[in-house]
Order: sequence, then structure tokens, then C-alpha cells
Amino acid sequence: MSSRDTDKYPTARTFSEKLCGLRFGVWWLVLVFVSSLSLADERQLETRVKSAFIYNFTKYLSWPDDSMRDSLHICVARDTSVYEVMRETLTSKESQGRRVEVRLLRSGQEVSSCDVVYLPRNHPVADWQFELQAPGIVTVGEGSEFASDYGVFGFVVVAEKIRFDINLGLARQKGVRISSKLLSLAQRVVE
Repeated sequence: MSSRDTDKYPTARTFSEKLCGLRFGVWWLVLVFVSSLSLADERQLETRVKSAFIYNFTKYLSWPDDSMRDSLHICVARDTSVYEVMRETLTSKESQGRRVEVRLLRSGQEVSSCDVVYLPRNHPVADWQFELQAPGIVTVGEGSEFASDYGVFGFVVVAEKIRFDINLGLARQKGVRISSKLLSLAQRVVE
């Protein structure tokens, strides 16, 4: 056989190299797929944990009498995936004798129908800053700077655990009272 004939027919070694490369490629795709699922699962778990925090916050808050409704409206600003997880997590819950309703906000004009507004990490606060200052609306967001500058509660991560800061001064301005039990659990309280 000439060298030309051997080029037409792959050798066992060439075939095995291709098979090895194919296996590597398949394993790499599986790894990427599994890690993306893990990331999505991790985000969903984080949202469930934050939903539980928000729900438990409502048990230790007192709103002004004029803002009380039959149901407690927890609103999520613009993030559909966070809204879906939060709605699924909090469906059929009650807080202080009020049925919990989770709503998706598409604009700041809808804020007035909310008792609690959650602004996920990817939502710019400045877009709705004016609407969020309304009395009786408890604002929850991400980071200690959120609680210092804009909101009543700000989620923070400490030693890989979700904790929260409280802006007590802002809560008082909004006419919302926070239980001393909840204040004692905060990472930091801003007066």
C-alpha cells in the first residue's frame, strides 16, 4: 500500500484519537450544561430564601392604619423570574391575618398598591426613587448601601449567609413600626 492508500483509510490510532476528542467534547458540554443548571438552581434557592425573609419581615412590622388592606401585597420590580419564584414560594401564606399576594410591577406608578416592594439586584433604584418614598411602603433591596440610602431592608451576604440591614429612620418616616425582635436579628441598624 502506498502512503496515499493509508490516507484514505483511517488507522486505529486516528480513529481512537477522534473518538477520544468526541468524548471530551461531550463531557465538556455536559459539564457546561450541569454547571448552568447549578447556577440557575442556586439563584432560585437564593430567591426562595429571600422570599422567606421578606415574608417573615411582614410578621414583625406594623403599617399605618390607613394603608391596611384585606390582603398583604408583596411586589417585585420588573424581574419576572424572581416574581415567579416568589409567587410560588408565598402562595397560600398569611401574615397577621392577611392573605399574601405577590405582584409583578412593571412601572413605578404601580407602587402605591404595594405594602412591600422588593427590588432585585438588577433593578436600578433611581428609576423609582420618588415612588418608593411613599408612606407605608416597605422597600427591600440588595446591599448595605440600599438600606443606608434608599430602603428599609437591604440584603447582605456575611460569611456566605444571607443577612439584612435595617434603616429604622426611614421606616419611622414611612410610619412603619419594626418589632424589637426583628431589629435584634439585623446585621446592622441605621438610625
